[in-house]
Amino acid sequence: MIGKVSDVGMFFLLSLILLSCTISFTSPYITDDPVFYIGQEELFSEITTQEKSVDFHFIDVGQGDSTLVQFATGENILIDGGKPEKGKQVLQYLREKGIHQLDWVVATHPDYDHIGGLITVLKNIDVKNVLDSGKEKETETYEMYQQTIQNENIPVTIAKEGETVPIEGATVIVLNAERPSDETNDSSIVLKIETDQHTALLLGDIPQKIEKELIKKYPGHADVLKVAHHGSHTSTSAELLRQVRPSIAVLTYGKDNDFGHPHAIVTHRLKRYGTPFISTERSGNIQISLTKQGVYVLDTSLVLLCV
Repeated sequence: MIGKVSDVGMFFLLSLILLSCTISFTSPYITDDPVFYIGQEELFSEITTQEKSVDFHFIDVGQGDSTLVQFATGENILIDGGKPEKGKQVLQYLREKGIHQLDWVVATHPDYDHIGGLITVLKNIDVKNVLDSGKEKETETYEMYQQTIQNENIPVTIAKEGETVPIEGATVIVLNAERPSDETNDSSIVLKIETDQHTALLLGDIPQKIEKELIKKYPGHADVLKVAHHGSHTSTSAELLRQVRPSIAVLTYGKDNDFGHPHAIVTHRLKRYGTPFISTERSGNIQISLTKQGVYVLDTSLVLLCV
């Protein structure tokens, strides 16, 4: 079922799965798609190399967001870059993964904990295209971000709801983009990434009112959910979890942050609806691979918040 893995490797894999809480979670809201938790990077790579279609890297940038998406076709998308001081860290992570070119850089919205680190990336990596929310903000970080794009002569596309991002390795759909609201979070780019077998939903910082609109217009299950707004109480409604029924949720936030992220109401809600979740604060960098066999989660610390 899992490909060319030795008997010893298989035994080790099964042992890790048992230690890391469970192979999959049963809940009235979750599908039967298996979720495997692996605690060793070498074993994770051996298992997922042959059959993976999309890799998601949730980079630990503290209180902020940065997600690398790698496709089996060799295409790469970087979504956000954390705060300005996290730019070197994101750049180093990309280089460690052998990435010297990004097909798309997505700036979900102009808040500094999302676009700040992109400035360093845009200056040091060959970026083919930038996908921007179209929302502006009068800050020094935003001005530097815009100036860097101009200096590097990078084409910019303003995201439009319902349009697809030209990627061959999967279907990447924009579900939310610029809105007339003064709140920049309302205009966060939301991406739905679909393969033949699986779906991921990356929610940026959208609040519940936008979530509710999206689940009515774009109903359906997602194997991987990037929880909105770092686990703020303003997002992750019960309606969203009932509709999306995520097989695994990822929270991105920093230790002892000033915002109280993630709020207890959100983690309690995730548990209530049987959603296993993992965080960059507890586990560091997280890699999730979508494969024909199921969803594989690399968590070298084996810190899964079980339900």
